[in-house]
Amino acid sequence: LISVPVFTVIFLTAEPLFSMVFGKNWGIVGLYAMILTPKFAVEFVSSTLSITFEITLKQKVAVIWHLSLLFTSIFLIFLCDLFKIDFIYFITSYSILLSFLYLIFFLMSNHFKKG
Repeated sequence: LISVPVFTVIFLTAEPLFSMVFGKNWGIVGLYAMILTPKFAVEFVSSTLSITFEITLKQKVAVIWHLSLLFTSIFLIFLCDLFKIDFIYFITSYSILLSFLYLIFFLMSNHFKKG
């Protein structure tokens, strides 16, 4: 719950903050940070439950999930390169897909935690 206001502030202020701190040319990096903020927020919350897989002896499920994360990332990079997709669209797609995968990770952790 604490992460919601923190990541909301980051999402809303990343672009102007990067420009102000690092200079006008760094505004685009702030945009990248803003786009990736939802992924980082979901990852931050779900990763705290990662120990659940070890405690419940579900390491094989965790490995499969991590492999799906890896192959999804590689596949997305390959597709974006193949179709010459703009970097902003790539990073947006990356953020959405990995947010979805980390949400699945969170739901699986909760499921295993309950028994």
